[in-house]
Amino acid sequence: MKKILLIAALCAVLPRTAGAQVRKEVEVTKEYIPSVEQAPKLPIAPDMTDTTQMRPEIAYAVSPFALNSPLELQPIHPTTVTFWNFNRPELCYLKAGAGYPLNSALDFHVATQHPNTGYALGYIHHEGRYADIRNDFDLKNKSMRMFNRAGAAAGKHIGKHIIEAAASYENRLSHRYGAYIDPSIAGWFPVAPGARVDYGDADFAFRIGDDFQDLSRVNFELAAQCNLFFDQSVWTSNDNRPRQTTLHASGKLARAFGRHRFSLEAGYDRYAGHRSITALEEHVFRGSIRYGAETRMTNFEVGLDYYRDRISGTKDENYFLPFVRLSFNLGTKKIRPFLDVDGSFRANDYRSLTRQCPYVTPGTLQTKSSVDYKTRLGISGNLWRERLAYRLYAAFSLNNDHNYWYSTGIYDAAAQRVLAAALTLQPAQARQTVTSFHGEAEFHPVNALRIEFGLHANLYNDNLDFGNGVPKFEGNFGIRYSVKQISFGVSLAGQTARKWTLLYTDIVNAPETDETGTESSDIAERGTFKAPATMNLQATFDWRISQLVGIFVEGDNLLNHKLYRQPWYPEYGANFTLGVKLAF
Repeated sequence: MKKILLIAALCAVLPRTAGAQVRKEVEVTKEYIPSVEQAPKLPIAPDMTDTTQMRPEIAYAVSPFALNSPLELQPIHPTTVTFWNFNRPELCYLKAGAGYPLNSALDFHVATQHPNTGYALGYIHHEGRYADIRNDFDLKNKSMRMFNRAGAAAGKHIGKHIIEAAASYENRLSHRYGAYIDPSIAGWFPVAPGARVDYGDADFAFRIGDDFQDLSRVNFELAAQCNLFFDQSVWTSNDNRPRQTTLHASGKLARAFGRHRFSLEAGYDRYAGHRSITALEEHVFRGSIRYGAETRMTNFEVGLDYYRDRISGTKDENYFLPFVRLSFNLGTKKIRPFLDVDGSFRANDYRSLTRQCPYVTPGTLQTKSSVDYKTRLGISGNLWRERLAYRLYAAFSLNNDHNYWYSTGIYDAAAQRVLAAALTLQPAQARQTVTSFHGEAEFHPVNALRIEFGLHANLYNDNLDFGNGVPKFEGNFGIRYSVKQISFGVSLAGQTARKWTLLYTDIVNAPETDETGTESSDIAERGTFKAPATMNLQATFDWRISQLVGIFVEGDNLLNHKLYRQPWYPEYGANFTLGVKLAF
């Protein structure tokens, strides 16, 4: 009993004693030092892929260059591209369209390539115009025109070099729609107004060598090209239509040593006529040498071109053409003076004449080639944070044996009326000097907008009293805006009046013949054909619907001016083409 009472007493006392201890204050005299244990690193590699897409606003400078050829107000013809310009093709595309007055357009290009193997491609280009055009004699002769070109090319890489070959065929079809013959003398001529003009070119080319981009090693090129030219035009002498073969062969070497670079080139050209132009036999031997260097103040290239022209039946001619490209660095991009001196040689074989004027008299040959010597002196630069590029220069050109195109006709002096005109055109040769002043500019206020401007003034000194067919003043202005999937452009090109010469033969009735069979006729009148001052307004619109499909609209001569590419042969009035583009 005593044990039970003792235990009960202890149980009553102990809880109070414990509660008293919890309520006591405790004083800590030692400073608290916190610590963190080291955490283990997770064995997971982070993803370093940058998902941010940068779209920087890029400001860039454009350095324009001189355009040596005069402005021509005419529909743009397809560029004649040599086969080596197809190196490393990137796109396959189709462009097809039609418009009013009835016209058609087609471009098709398919290619495949491998950087280490080579490439292969094929292409087709078509341009057709089918509506009749009223000429300057108020007649609508047949005036259908068509341009077709098809070809293929392939290249094989051999180390750092490439072997390339190409074949193409080109057809140029038109009609003499600008001509006029009075019905009373229609039987006097071997050709009639609206007669077909049909030229064919078969071209074969081969090349082996380098692309002349990396000149730290010797670059070389060996090339050969053969052309077969066919004249299928409607003419009285259809059984003896002109034919021509052309052969080009060339070799080139180039090497750079630091800031110095050298190049040598040699070539041979042969022009041979067949059938009605067997008199055509021309051999051209040519060579050129170049040396260039870049210093702190200048960047220059100098050289000399040599041509030896051997035309059957004439004396051999030797031509030396200097070459200079000199630009000065004044420590600023705002102004850069420059000096250009060069020249050009152009053989006047029958094929070349048909390209200068498709309405040339069949079988026309020239006894001399045309040689030009040109000099340009001016300044160029970039302004306004390099958004405006400009070029101002004066030029002088000496053109030896320049071709002046003229036409012949028949004039009835008694009745004072024209009986025939503009059936064919012929070239007459003489020296011409040209002094000209030029201003060109390209402005990018924003990256999506491009504005172009050009103004040219020409002063001619002709040693032949013939109209030269070129304007004294010409200019151009264009705006193009491109944003996302839409591109729109407008251009305006203008030129002053141009003149050509027309020589009339006076025949009262039918031409009389003497005992020798010679016709009795005289050059009685000298006429002039004047193409008026014109403005050509063009517009283009492209809408890229998707990555594969796009729509285009092209308008030409929207002011409906009377434009002339050749005398007596007016172009279409206002016209447009609508079509689709497919890119693969």
